[in-house]
Amino acid sequence: MPTSTAYVPTEAPERYAKQLLAHLGRKNPVEPVDGAPDAGRLVFAYGRGTVRPEAERLVLEADAPDEESLARVQDVLGRHLERFGARRELTVHWSAQRVRVQVIHTDDAPSHVGPVPQAVEAGGWIYVSALFGADARERVIPEDARAEAEQLFDNLAAILTAGGSGLTDVVRVGIVMRDLQRDRPVFNEVWAQRFGKHRPARSAIESSAFGRPGENARFMVEAVAYRG
Repeated sequence: MPTSTAYVPTEAPERYAKQLLAHLGRKNPVEPVDGAPDAGRLVFAYGRGTVRPEAERLVLEADAPDEESLARVQDVLGRHLERFGARRELTVHWSAQRVRVQVIHTDDAPSHVGPVPQAVEAGGWIYVSALFGADARERVIPEDARAEAEQLFDNLAAILTAGGSGLTDVVRVGIVMRDLQRDRPVFNEVWAQRFGKHRPARSAIESSAFGRPGENARFMVEAVAYRG
């Protein structure tokens, strides 16, 4: 997700933050920012803009799903803020910001062998690596298909929780099954129980070429969630 930041020098950062949030907040929702009572996050239809006052400067942060939407967020924040400044006091210059990738790990889900994390987070998105229905400690695949599916969702929930997210934040799941006709019905039952009314996008294919030799896993999933 593209992001950018602008640092605007000013002797009145709290006043300008309040004005900008109040003005744009008339037509757009404003979310609180943890640990910053004078800050706020504007939620536009095409992206988000965070306004945060700091010592002798006002910090603007923009994020959006694509570059075109990011430019719209930058324009709205910058154009409206500059109107509040007298004699061109406020000048906004945006700089691109690299998205930092953070590894997510929990002992409540099985780990991969080698340099493969359980999941990573970047820009509020969580990407879960290939996941199986193995017990977190013994790495044993249950003999029963339902038990395997239940364990798989336990593992997925544990990883998402470790990343500050949950099953209702999942936006897409890719599924590999060893035998679609045999195992899809029971997997769908567990899916419906765990997700409830939540409906993430999904795909499912059949393949026997996955998992460790001898484990005979029936299911493997990859998931994407958005925690914001």
